Parts: sequence; structure tokens; C-alpha cells
Amino acid sequence: MIRLIGKVFVELTIFMIFFIFWQFVFAYLGRISGQDVDDGDYSNLSVNSIFILNTFRNSVGDLSPPGTKLWNFYIDDSIKKKVWNANTGPQEQEYLNPLHLADSNKA
Repeated sequence: MIRLIGKVFVELTIFMIFFIFWQFVFAYLGRISGQDVDDGDYSNLSVNSIFILNTFRNSVGDLSPPGTKLWNFYIDDSIKKKVWNANTGPQEQEYLNPLHLADSNKA
């Protein structure tokens, strides 16, 4: 039992090293790509700390979309809508329509 607990701590330590490393990598990538994060919960912290905490929250499931203030300056709304809706093809739109069976009977 003691060996099992020791093995768990060793493997947990290895996982946490990689996990923390990737937290910093993704926080840095978000920072250099011009994302904005909501600092409402962390108003007293530096911007870098807010990015790291936001990346951690996203990694454990508390998803928050990044702000796009910098991207809005370069991309107009029509292009953003095309990119945002690119993943919803006709099959997905038919599936997302709750009345798709009623619509197909009319044809």
C-alpha cells in the first residue's frame, strides 16, 4: 500500500510538471495573440497572472471565451460570421433544427 501511494505521488509530480508548463505556454500564446480576459474576479492581480489563472480555469472546465477587441479592429463582422459559422454545414444545421422531420416531409 505504501509503495502504491509513493508511485501515485511520483506520477502525479510528473503530470503536474507538464500541466503547469502547458498552462504557462497557453497563457503566453493567449497573451501574444491579443486575447482579452475578464479581470472581474482578479482585479488586484497583474495581467500575466490573470492570463495564467484564466488558462487554468479553462483547462479544468470553467470555459470562458476570450475577448476579441484586438481582432475586431482588423476583421469586420461579415468575415467573423463566415468563420464562426464555417463549422455548421447543412447536415449540422438540419440536425440542430428541432423540426427537421416536419420540414423534410414538406419536400
